[in-house]
Amino acid sequence: MKKETQIISDYYTDKIATHGLTPEGVDWNGKESQYLRFDQLFKLLPEDGASCADIGCGYGAFADYLAEKGRGDIEYRGYDLSQAMVDQAKNEHPKSAEAF
Repeated sequence: MKKETQIISDYYTDKIATHGLTPEGVDWNGKESQYLRFDQLFKLLPEDGASCADIGCGYGAFADYLAEKGRGDIEYRGYDLSQAMVDQAKNEHPKSAEAF
């Protein structure tokens, strides 16, 4: 029997393989709901400097969101159970691949 973490990893590995670098690829129903979540998380960050551990980072879409908001001052680290997700995040963010 597979461990729960392996089941979760396999599930999201399949999602990213099927849907690519899209909200659906991380099991969101679309960009609107993904950004609604990001907007709520963003409200929790202090205005000056911060660190963010993005657990379940997928392909790093929240890092992109932070950049769009002009928050390059945030020390971002992304973690995911799916190695395929981490690999995609590193490919999408080559200048900060060490963040994943």
